[in-house]
Amino acid sequence: MKIFDESGRQWPIFLISAFVFIAALCSWTVWVAVTNPVHLSSGETAGYKRFQHSNNDTIYANIEFNKRYKIEYITEQFKSDNATIKLKVEDVDGKAIDDATIELRLTHPFTHEHDKELSVLSVKDGVYTFEQTTLPTQGRWNIIVNIQIDKYYRILKLKVDTRNNSLFEY
Repeated sequence: MKIFDESGRQWPIFLISAFVFIAALCSWTVWVAVTNPVHLSSGETAGYKRFQHSNNDTIYANIEFNKRYKIEYITEQFKSDNATIKLKVEDVDGKAIDDATIELRLTHPFTHEHDKELSVLSVKDGVYTFEQTTLPTQGRWNIIVNIQIDKYYRILKLKVDTRNNSLFEY
């Protein structure tokens, strides 16, 4: 049995088969791209282009902030049905700071569908308590904090888990 005959009919069949195969791969690639959308980065509560262009400024600002102030995550329980977040803000000498401007965003690591902006409910002795919220899913969450005191600001990203309250990461 000869694979290639002398008539030359194998080349058109090969070319058509290759074209159909390539067209199928292109269609599959488009289908995968459409069914798995890419979300814009909410890195540090800024659009990815703005964040990328001002990254060094943000790093320097965080260093200057850390020379003067401390932020501590002191939430007792972080559960999906009763998520209350508490942060303690002090200067380096241990004096409580009650006049900071804080923006807090709660995000899921894999999708921005459930992002929540939380407001400060109360401030007492440097402890900022944010509004209570119910989370739609169990698991890992990111807490992104923008804090400003006078001309100094800091962007802080915490990683927490509703299944284990002792697990958190700065």
